[in-house]
Amino acid sequence: MKFSEAINDCIESLRVSGLNPAEKDRAEIFLRLMEEVGETLLRERKKHREQVAGSHEPTRPVDLIITELINERLVPLNVCGMLCSEDKESSLIYSDPMLAGKIVLTDAVDNTKAYVDVERDDFGSSLIGFDKTTGEVFISVFILPAKNRVFCALGKNRAWMNGTRLVSLTVRTPPLIKQINIRRPRNNTASLEILELYEQAETRSRKEHFDVSTGPDLTALNALSMAEGHGPTRFLYYAKPWDILPAAFIAWAVGAHVIDAKNSAPIFPLGQGLISKIGLTISEKKELEQAGKLRDLYLIHWPE
Repeated sequence: MKFSEAINDCIESLRVSGLNPAEKDRAEIFLRLMEEVGETLLRERKKHREQVAGSHEPTRPVDLIITELINERLVPLNVCGMLCSEDKESSLIYSDPMLAGKIVLTDAVDNTKAYVDVERDDFGSSLIGFDKTTGEVFISVFILPAKNRVFCALGKNRAWMNGTRLVSLTVRTPPLIKQINIRRPRNNTASLEILELYEQAETRSRKEHFDVSTGPDLTALNALSMAEGHGPTRFLYYAKPWDILPAAFIAWAVGAHVIDAKNSAPIFPLGQGLISKIGLTISEKKELEQAGKLRDLYLIHWPE
């Protein structure tokens, strides 16, 4: 199977679903956009194969290429009001005032370590669209082009992987081995409060007979694995919004619980505090990161 075939399968499955015509049309717009993003990722990686190996530097141009591509495609389509990403200032791109409240957040290259390792294929790209006022998500798409896989979610119990509609976790049997993946923050990136929460989570999980895994750094892929009904059955990660929200929403749409581990508040719909972080300028994000306030502690787990 080619990546384009995975996109086509997903679109065909959406077309014959019970979604209303407007939802189907909007989903197809974003899936076609991500098809182009995926092909760009594969092409640029092949073009710079020698440069890519072992260095993160070649990902910077690719990040910008993909962010610009998404921006250019969204402007004439009038499907959102603002494009936000890690690597570019928030950009007002709407021409229709009614769309000013719609935001699309992108992560141009997810799992950079895999992208720069020519032996790996578990890198991707993602986007999530939501209403700025209500925080309600209207679409999330995550692609793994080298693995010919595409995930798409439009709401609770409305999620697909390629041409297959994903079954709710509430009616599936959890993995036999209970496992929690705890990816601890890098040095000096988290407060004592966050580190204490990690310690508490690990201690509690061991008491509940969970197999505790502390790596590798697969933020989004763990959430996608859960959406497919695999392990880990718990996942704790201190992450920036664009690194986790698209995949987390897909897991949530299939029935996983997604909460802020600091206060046990649900992540979806998105709160205004989180939305404010997403809309910051690059300089504001750097300032917040230096203050240790840009990331949040996400806990994702199977329904109990």
